[in-house]
Amino acid sequence: MKTIISLEKYKGSTLCAEFDDDSRVYLNAEIVREYGLREGLSVPDAALDEIIHSSELRRARERALYLLEDRDHSYRELFEKLERNYSEETCFEICRRMQELGLIDDERYSKKLARQYILSKKYGLRRAKYEMLRRGISRELCEDALAEYEDDTEDILRELVEKKYARYLTDQSGKRRVVAALARQGYDYSDIKAVLAEYAFDEDE
Repeated sequence: MKTIISLEKYKGSTLCAEFDDDSRVYLNAEIVREYGLREGLSVPDAALDEIIHSSELRRARERALYLLEDRDHSYRELFEKLERNYSEETCFEICRRMQELGLIDDERYSKKLARQYILSKKYGLRRAKYEMLRRGISRELCEDALAEYEDDTEDILRELVEKKYARYLTDQSGKRRVVAALARQGYDYSDIKAVLAEYAFDEDE
């Protein structure tokens, strides 16, 4: 049993509860109101554990909603960000809740990322897959989402070359630089070679 000797605003929506054993607990203001906490109140240890867990869940949920408001996250990505400040149990519970609400959906997110990386950023399949894996998308979902663009690789690459690199294809030196740049973008050499074969330049220069 512990008795609250002070309950003061800490920062934002967090209050600091100080107990008669000199321990301090930081609690969400809504949880404080929900449990009717006040100075002078004695709280059994089991009840305090429940209050602390409820407060952590509330704060973790608010953090998750804040992160998801900024942009989509994969399950793993959100979990890892929450885990920096909250217990594993809390992270599992919050991520599961976000899934139930449809706020995180790895399959939907994988398709969005594939479209963004392939069509907007003009990455090759290899670079797109690497970036998606970094975002916490599973290998299987990456491959499924990117399969839609496999047949369009040369057309997308051709569009990129025409827009950004064609002016450098005047000699072998320029071609080598373009090949290196496209390889960094994640395109296979066979696709690069096929597209660049359409551009003629003086082989002797």
